[in-house]
Amino acid sequence: MRRAPDGLSPVTPSLRDTLLLRERALQATTVSVVITDLRLNDNPIVWVNAAFTQTTGYAAGDAIGRNPRFLQGADTDPGAAAELGGSIREARSSMVTLLNYRADGTPFWNSVSTAPVFDDDGVAIGFIGVQVDVTERVIAQREREESLREEHSARLVAEKAQRTLSLLSDVNDRLVATFDLAAAMGGLADLLVPRFADGCAIDLIGEGAAGSDQLERVAAASVNGHDEVSDPALIGRVLRTSRPVSVQDLADPEAQSLLVVPLTGRRGVLGALSLVSVGHVRSYDEEHLEIALDIARRAAVSIEWCRLYERERRVAALLQHSLLPELPQIPGLEIAAHYRIGGNDHQVGGDWYDLIPLPSRSVGIVVGSVATNAPLGRDLDAAAAMGRIRSVLRSYAYEIASPSEVLDRLDRLARELPASPSMTLWYGVLHPDDTLIHASAGHVPPLLRAPYGTAAFLSAGSSGRSALLGGTDSAPRAKFTDTLPPGASLVLYTSGLLEGRGRSFEEALERLSGAVEEAPADADPEALCSILLSAADTAESAEIPTERDDVALLILRSSRPAD
Repeated sequence: MRRAPDGLSPVTPSLRDTLLLRERALQATTVSVVITDLRLNDNPIVWVNAAFTQTTGYAAGDAIGRNPRFLQGADTDPGAAAELGGSIREARSSMVTLLNYRADGTPFWNSVSTAPVFDDDGVAIGFIGVQVDVTERVIAQREREESLREEHSARLVAEKAQRTLSLLSDVNDRLVATFDLAAAMGGLADLLVPRFADGCAIDLIGEGAAGSDQLERVAAASVNGHDEVSDPALIGRVLRTSRPVSVQDLADPEAQSLLVVPLTGRRGVLGALSLVSVGHVRSYDEEHLEIALDIARRAAVSIEWCRLYERERRVAALLQHSLLPELPQIPGLEIAAHYRIGGNDHQVGGDWYDLIPLPSRSVGIVVGSVATNAPLGRDLDAAAAMGRIRSVLRSYAYEIASPSEVLDRLDRLARELPASPSMTLWYGVLHPDDTLIHASAGHVPPLLRAPYGTAAFLSAGSSGRSALLGGTDSAPRAKFTDTLPPGASLVLYTSGLLEGRGRSFEEALERLSGAVEEAPADADPEALCSILLSAADTAESAEIPTERDDVALLILRSSRPAD
């Protein structure tokens, strides 16, 4: 009902007026509106408002009579189009966002809301659709999603790179931790499983004749405890071609993804590194191959260093064997000697002992130590320097009677040796009348154990602090005289025997003297040698683990009858 102007009675609008009002209202809205008629073939458009033309570029005459799908194109999402078509067939409301195209061919994102129109009997006779251009919103959303995808992808790449760097860093740490080939390769295999493989095997070509194809499995590890993680045929192929091989069977979920890469050194292939993944835990791709090749290069360097070090050890051991003397049988003396290599892997060092039969039934007694400043091969250098000193000392001992004069002559030779060696030396001459004349060059003082078991350092007990051999002090060295009576023992040693016995030099000497006195009174040189070495090992085990020094130990007991 509406009120008539100027107090006239109310009037009821006609149907025509109502329809005209609705049409003009729909025309006036800025939202695109479309009406379709299901009673006509293909549900065509029967009415559009002006906003439709502004949004799509199609005039009413170009749109009426056509199904709204003409706005779609090749890049329209089939799923959104299917949802829209399904809602029309099922006469239900829907709301979708899909890509449409304007009359000039430009795309735009369209948010479409549709609702069915029913007649008085409840039968759907058409649809009304409301369209909103949401292009800016969709583009902004897609840009945000793309940015998030790129950020996520970059984070994954960074995390993967960090894992790779961490793995390679740990590989380096394992390989440089030791010069023992088996330990280095075993550590590498244990590291790679399971971080990079479910199984790992390292096979090396023997160091025999050139061209030898004899393989040795030096290390293996796997998650299931089995070491059959490689294919001999593939390994042989890699060794022949020096090229990696990758085999994958993605059809079988229990199949292996196998990667075999050569261990290539400076002079050719040293062996092969086999990596296996089981049950699709990982499938080896080009990126895995590059990492495996990097690991193999690092392992090959380690293998060559380990083998070089082992060859040096063998040469050094032969040299050491040649330098340590076969102790002579000397009437009236019981003799025992021991040499223990210092460090964890050393095979040769600069500590030595010697007995020199001299004219008039005298005996020259020597114990000394040589160390050099060379960072690599220091033991070999020390042994070489020791060999020269030992040979010259023997020559001087036959020509010069006084031990102090022998040391003075050796001073000049020591100053001319390469690698700036640091040397200590004790030299004494035991005469038939039990007189012991001796001199020291910075060496630790020998111990004299009386027949009844008490022990005391020889005269000049502070001789361990005298000038080193080859030093700058040119003053003549003092000589001292002691006696080795029947039944007494002379204990000569190098500084390695003092390790772990005390925090100070004096405390270490005191504890060594106590260990000698605590030995059984009837202990012969062999027994006393074992007791002192065992006590040294016990003392060292209580200390913080360090690279221990060499030990040369020479014990003589006078077995001449008392007068």
